Amino acid sequence: MRPDQLGDFRVPSDAYLHPDGERVVFIVTQLDLDADEYVRQLWLWDGTNARPLTAGRADSNPRWSPDGRTLAFLRKGPQDDAKAQLALIPLDGGEAETITDFELGVSEIAWSPDGTKIAVVAGEYVDGIDDDDERQRRPRRIGHPSFRYDNKGWTYDRRSHVWIIDATTHESFQITSGDCSETSVRWSPDGSVLTYLSATGEDRWVNPLNQVFTIPATGGEAHAVTPKGSWSWSGFAPAGTLYALGTVTERATLRPSQIHRVTWDGALDQVTDLDRNINPQHPPSALASPQFLSDGTIMCVMEDRGAYRVVSIGSDGVPTDVVGGNRLITGWCPSNDGSMAVFTATSPTSPGEVIRWDGETETVLTSLNESFIDGTDLIEPEEFTFDSDGHEIHGWVYLPPGDESVPLLLNIHGGPATQYGWGFFDEFQVYAAAGYGVVAINPRGSSGYGYDHVSAPCGRWSEEMPPDMADLMAAPLAASERFSRLDV
Repeated sequence: MRPDQLGDFRVPSDAYLHPDGERVVFIVTQLDLDADEYVRQLWLWDGTNARPLTAGRADSNPRWSPDGRTLAFLRKGPQDDAKAQLALIPLDGGEAETITDFELGVSEIAWSPDGTKIAVVAGEYVDGIDDDDERQRRPRRIGHPSFRYDNKGWTYDRRSHVWIIDATTHESFQITSGDCSETSVRWSPDGSVLTYLSATGEDRWVNPLNQVFTIPATGGEAHAVTPKGSWSWSGFAPAGTLYALGTVTERATLRPSQIHRVTWDGALDQVTDLDRNINPQHPPSALASPQFLSDGTIMCVMEDRGAYRVVSIGSDGVPTDVVGGNRLITGWCPSNDGSMAVFTATSPTSPGEVIRWDGETETVLTSLNESFIDGTDLIEPEEFTFDSDGHEIHGWVYLPPGDESVPLLLNIHGGPATQYGWGFFDEFQVYAAAGYGVVAINPRGSSGYGYDHVSAPCGRWSEEMPPDMADLMAAPLAASERFSRLDV
C-alpha cells in the first residue's frame, strides 16, 4: 500500500438496523487527500443494494425513529467552523432538514420510545461573553488543569447539557444546566425518565470520576443513582431496570468495568465479574456499548487479545461467545429478540464491511473496499508471542513480500492502556510496502489481557527498567529470532 492510496479505502461504522429488520443505515468515512479532511456520509442498505443516502461531507450518528419513518442524524455545514446540528430526513422521500442551531452544536441524539421527542446533548459557552470576536480577542483565564481535550480543543469555557426537541414542532427545552457537563443520555422504556453520566465532584478536574444520574423527561431535579466511580455507560433494560457499566472507585482505575443492576433505592447489584473490557472505545462507537434483548439478555463487544468479539450475558453474568474471530467488531446492532444482527468489522487486510448475522451464518452486505483490496498488495501479519521476565507478550509482524532481509521497525502504541490488534491499520501497511518489517506488540500496560497485565507499570515508571520498557526492549530480538528476515 502506498501513501497516495490513503484516500482509496472506505471505513463503515455505526451500522443501525431499521425496525423492519431489513434495511440498515451506516456511516462511510473516506479521506479526501486534496481537501485534507475526512468525508463522512450516511449510506443505506435497502435490502438489495448499498447506496449513499446523504450528500453531506460530515454526517454522523444515524438513528431511526421507533416507527422507522424518519432518520435523525448529526450534520455539519460546509463552513470550516460549523458545528454538528440535529437533522431529520423522511424515509418516504424528501430532503434532510437541519432543525437545531446550538452555538456549540450537538454531540448526541436519542429518540424517545414513542418517537415524539429527541433528547440531545448540546454545548454552550459559560464564559459570559456574547461576541465570538471578543471571545477570541480576550486572554484566556484557565482556572483548572483540565482545559483541553484531544479532537475537541478548548473545553474550559464550555459545558454540555441535555435538551429535549419536539420531533414535529422542533421546539426545544433544556432539562439540565450548571457548571458540569452531561453525556450518554438514554430514555427509559416508558419515556418518563432519562439517564446520563456526569462528573460533579469538586475535584473532577484532577480526579475524573463521575456518576450515573436520572432526571424526569419533563425536567426537574436530577438524582445520582450510583456512587462516584469510573462509569462509561448507563441504560435501561426493556422491563425498565436501570443498568450501569463501570467501577465504584475513589480514584481513576484500570480495573475492567463491570455491569451493575441499579435499584431504585440506590443499591448496586454487580452482574458481571470479567477480566476483560467491554464497550471498547478504540474506535469509539455507541453500538459497542451493551445492547438489551427483549428477554433481558445483554449483548456487548468485548476486548480480548487484540480482537473485539461479541458476547451475550444472561442473568448469571457469564459471557457466552456469539461472534468472534481475528478481527475487530466495531459495532453490533441486534434485533429485539437477538435472532439476527448487523455489525461492522475490520481485519488486518480489510478496512471493513457491513455484515448481517442470522444466528448462525454471516452475510457481507457491502463491497465498499472490494476494488481497493483487489488493487493493493495488503500484508497479512503473522502473530507471535515471546517471554519477557516470565510474562507472555503478544504481538504481530508485517513482512514485505520476498525473501531478503528487511530493516525492523518497532511500533509503540499510546495510551498505554489500549492495544494493537486484528484491525486494519493503514500505517503498518504503508510501512511494509516501503520495505520495512513492522513489529507491533502489546507490552504490559496494554489493555485486552486482563487487569494484571494492564496495571503492571503503575507506580513503576521511575524504575530503571519498568515492565513496559522491558517488554519493548525485548521485542526486536524476540521478533528477529522468530522471523529471520528481520534485520535488527
